[in-house]
This record gives sequence, C-alpha cells and structure tokens, in this order.
Amino acid sequence: MASLEEKLADLRECGIHFASREALQVCVRMSGERGLRSVSFDSLLSRIGGDYLDAAGVLVPSGEGVWHLDTECIYDAADYVKVVDRLVRLTRGDLQLENVSAHFGETAWVRCRHNGQDHHWDLRVNDDWIDLTLIINVDGVLRASASPRRFCCFDSDTQDLLLVCPTWEEFERLGELAETDFGPVAGQW
Repeated sequence: MASLEEKLADLRECGIHFASREALQVCVRMSGERGLRSVSFDSLLSRIGGDYLDAAGVLVPSGEGVWHLDTECIYDAADYVKVVDRLVRLTRGDLQLENVSAHFGETAWVRCRHNGQDHHWDLRVNDDWIDLTLIINVDGVLRASASPRRFCCFDSDTQDLLLVCPTWEEFERLGELAETDFGPVAGQW
C-alpha cells in the first residue's frame, strides 16, 4: 500500500491537493494521523474534496482540483450560485462565467454569461436535491470554450458525488490510481 505522502504526490500530479497546510492539519485532526495514513485512495480524494471550518469559522474548500458534493444541498437560489462558483473553481481558470444568478422556488433556473453569450438553464425542483443537469450544462460551456478539461464524476451508491475536472493526461493518471470507476459527466471525452 502506498504511503500517505506517495498518495498525495500522485494526486498532486493530477492537480489535486490540499488547499493549505491548515486544511491538511484539520483533516489529520479529524481522522487521526494513523487513520489518514490508512485511508483508501478514493477516501483521501473525498477528504481533500470536502470543506472545513477555518480559524475564522468560515466554511472553505479543503482542497483544489476535486469536490465532494452532497447532492442534497439546495435550500435557496444562493446555493445554485455557489455550485456554479465551485464548478468554475474546478476548471482552474479555464472557464470564466459572469453575472451568475439563480432562482429557486416552485421553479428553478441558473443564468450566466460566458464570452458575451448568455446562458439560461431551467432546472427541476426536487425538494432540496440539486438538478445534476446543471453540471452537464456547465460542462457543455467548458467544452465549447476549447478547454482541454472535462468534468468527471466518480461512481457512487450514495447521495454524494466526487467531481474532478482533469485534462486527458490527468484523467488517465486518475484512472490508474482510483479504486472506483469514473468518467466524464457528458458520457464521453
């Protein structure tokens, strides 16, 4: 079994890492150093992709390059804006969306602008569950921008999604490392 340091180095090659020393220390405190050293590769990805409370009590992403998304997360329109912001962050600068706004109630939608083109996506309302077509729609804008990145999702039997946005080379490397199947959200690269 690879050491924690080796797993972190492998993930760094794929653009995935803890956002700060504080994030790593919080993860170690929560898991225990021995516990963190023995976690599976996919569990480590999940922990890096999570959030934690920083010293100021603000919820911030633990890492870069991966997002552990609880799909039961939509309570108002601001939550959809946060989802879009986090998806944009995963692209590592390859996608810039402006004027992101959302509506959530009896109906739901997200609007944004990319390179002068307006986008409007109607979404399904299902209590507090995210409409995952939003991720596919943002991926479509990313694809149209000629970015080498694609949104990919790890298979899960839970309400959680593990999202990454790798280049082809990073995708291939993650495929060698991952214990769970994953692939592009749009079904093909």
